[in-house]
Amino acid sequence: MSSMIDTHIHLDFEDFSDDLDKVIEQSQDVNVSHFVIPGASLETLQNAISISNSYPQVFMGIGIHPYNTNEMILLDRIDKLSHLLLLFNIDDDIGKSIECFVDSLLESWEQVHDILDTSKEIWIQDCLRQFENVLLLPKCIAIGECGLDFFRLESKQIAAQVLIQVLCLFKQIIFALQNNLPLILHVRDSKEHFSASLCMLKILRFCKYKLEPIYNVKLRGVFHCYNANRQLLEMSDSFYYGIGGIITFKNAKELVEILPNIPVNRILLETDAPYLAPVPHRGKRNESKFLTIISEKISEIICTSSEQLRNITTINAKRLFFEIASHSI
Repeated sequence: MSSMIDTHIHLDFEDFSDDLDKVIEQSQDVNVSHFVIPGASLETLQNAISISNSYPQVFMGIGIHPYNTNEMILLDRIDKLSHLLLLFNIDDDIGKSIECFVDSLLESWEQVHDILDTSKEIWIQDCLRQFENVLLLPKCIAIGECGLDFFRLESKQIAAQVLIQVLCLFKQIIFALQNNLPLILHVRDSKEHFSASLCMLKILRFCKYKLEPIYNVKLRGVFHCYNANRQLLEMSDSFYYGIGGIITFKNAKELVEILPNIPVNRILLETDAPYLAPVPHRGKRNESKFLTIISEKISEIICTSSEQLRNITTINAKRLFFEIASHSI
């Protein structure tokens, strides 16, 4: 039976503190060979480092989740960026406004780049130092979980919230390019009609055109917990699509419909544990051992064998995360 790789599991969270050995052992019993801990917050960073050092099959990333931008940017200094906030005025059509605001930021790249590169007024320097230090560790193989999340945008100061997320994302994209590491991207649209997916696509297009030639590195990564947005498939030449327990949910109709359109050599298995346990374990703590359920559901939808899917997705994970490919237990 082919092995599987859980490309997104938060083993550094307290949910696993009491029985981590058992969780890993039971996962290996179903042929989960490797685990990737995404970095979502500096609060759990040291635990992720400790776990990855203690278990040869565990790797990690470093990143700031869009919910945790206060760990990277001094929010009380955002008024220093008021000239950027004036580039576009939010109107009643919030969806169009956010997308145009992102367009305006990209068109004003020189100003944005100065902030990313030289401004010390808004960045939390200890955060940047931790990135630089952790990126030297051999077990650190990715940047992220980072990205855009418009699901919980407050109704006031929308432009400022989007600006903060975009700046933090760009900072981490540059870390990825400088270190030739893949991105683990979080993309979540709002309950309204404005799209984090479209804004992310605009940013990635811009980076491929503007930044890849500067760093002479191809931007690559994974759309973690792929949200079934068809437009994001445009990036399938350099990005992968993480599929987890949601594929088993009754309300996952859009994901089920679009899954056959994803090139099979671009699919990754993930759990996002402890969250999003697949049916019939929904509502319980998720674990890597449930990858068997996820892989079987995916193979059923795309009409291939579970064995073949395991083999292909493991190859995919090793292509994205070079260090796993060179590692043997």
